Amino acid sequence: MEEKNKIKILEARVLALEKTRDILMDKIEFYQTSVGKEFNSIQSSFFLSRKAIETQADKERLTEVLALQSYKMGQIFRSLPGAVLITTNEGKLREAYPGVEFPFVDFSKGDELIDVFCGNFENDYFRAIRSPEFKEKGMLFYQAQCVQKDKEYFLQVGVSKLQGDELVLSVRDITQEVVLKKAMQEQEAQMIHTTNLASFEGMASSAAHEINNPLTVLIFRTQHLKSLILSGTYTSKELTDSLSLIKKMAERISKISVSMRRLSRDSRDESKSKVFITHVLEDVQSVSSHKFYQISVDLRIDISDILHEKEVMVYPVQLSQVIINLLNNAFDAVEKVDDKFVEIQVSVKNKKNLEIRVKDSGKGIPEKLKAKIFDPFFTTKSADRGTGIGLGLCKTIVTKHEGHFYLDEQAENTCFVIEIPDAVVG
Repeated sequence: MEEKNKIKILEARVLALEKTRDILMDKIEFYQTSVGKEFNSIQSSFFLSRKAIETQADKERLTEVLALQSYKMGQIFRSLPGAVLITTNEGKLREAYPGVEFPFVDFSKGDELIDVFCGNFENDYFRAIRSPEFKEKGMLFYQAQCVQKDKEYFLQVGVSKLQGDELVLSVRDITQEVVLKKAMQEQEAQMIHTTNLASFEGMASSAAHEINNPLTVLIFRTQHLKSLILSGTYTSKELTDSLSLIKKMAERISKISVSMRRLSRDSRDESKSKVFITHVLEDVQSVSSHKFYQISVDLRIDISDILHEKEVMVYPVQLSQVIINLLNNAFDAVEKVDDKFVEIQVSVKNKKNLEIRVKDSGKGIPEKLKAKIFDPFFTTKSADRGTGIGLGLCKTIVTKHEGHFYLDEQAENTCFVIEIPDAVVG
């Protein structure tokens, strides 16, 4: 009995110990879990802190790189010939890199384009960025002007969209280029005028003969009419016929005189104007036809019917100078050939383009000279023949018309072509 009691007591203790063990194991597991979470939390916090430190370092390094790149770009912009500006579409100036060409512009005067660039610069700017071309392409180049210290400057401006309301402007000073170009144009115009006056001597000689013929008829008829009146033997028909012929000859002289006056005008300040090409060719024919007649040259002029009704927009005197020069060259080319003819063909191409072809029956231009004939001052004529304005200046005049001047190498005869686009009006 006593033995059984001892066994029960031991079993109870074992159960108590197992229960205590289970409780301890639960607590250990709980503490392990808590400690693990704390450890993981601490580990995550450490990791995030480390990442934050690394991010901050990267940010600082990135800031340094960006600052360096910004400095480099600024230095590059400042070393450029022109200025680079960052502006808004309202004309606010946000950044300015003056460049080496703009010591005359004070970019610290204000934050508006009007403050920095006086004159019409701002108006030109707004006109450019509001234009359909800029809205379509996002980029535009144009020429502007500004005034600094009472001096006018010419500027080449390029404007492009950047981001948002910002625009980037590249501005280059082209004042010297514009002044030089203007001086060259004035010298060129002076050269054309001078050489035209030199060739005018030959025209004057031809015109003198053209005037002399009707003048001789006029004098003879006047004397004949006087003798009839004094003798009282005239009839009304004789009187009428004589007066009609006198009037006709006087009109012919007047026409030649008017043509000479028009063709000898100073063309340096000539503006484009509407004229009938028939009138231009009549003037040319009036002062040139006699010398062609003297050596039996068949001078043909063929004008498209439509050009008797429609005017052309040209520089009349300068275009006349080109045609006269081509006629003079053609005259020299046919002078010693048997079949002498010079032909001017005037027509309309594509409804609006004026085409003038001048061809002759001469022996043609040698192959070795074709590449040189449009060079400035090139001539094969001797000094006593006169050089006229030359094919080089002829090309310059046609180019001024925004046209083309060339030798048609496909033509059977020597043929020079003048093409002026959009010249036909009306």
